Amino acid sequence: MGDIEASYIAYHDRYYYLYYNIGNCCQGPRSTYHILIGRSRSIHGSYVNKEGSSLSIAQGSPFLWSIGAKIGPGHVGIYKDKHQEMLSFHLESNDAFHGWTTPTIEPMLYGKAGWPIASVSP
Repeated sequence: MGDIEASYIAYHDRYYYLYYNIGNCCQGPRSTYHILIGRSRSIHGSYVNKEGSSLSIAQGSPFLWSIGAKIGPGHVGIYKDKHQEMLSFHLESNDAFHGWTTPTIEPMLYGKAGWPIASVSP
């Protein structure tokens, strides 16, 4: 499954959502860094993916991944701006030699069965 890092839990509409990163970060276009998600009715778990499998035995569901020039999303944060939830995360440089990241803020959306959707997802 790979190393897990940058975990973050957010509450929305009776669910706790667990976001976390896996993959290799900071390698420009070769980065495999991406964000997975699971949810639970209790902050203590057990968390499941969209297929209903426990995250203790399966990966979370894909949430945000590299798309074109938007490379290596990571480190989720969520805040409420008036009535809209906002998603913050970083994107990596397209230049593997500099390894810098860019903070990004996008509206948070919710889709089928209440699962979060990043507005930058395909």
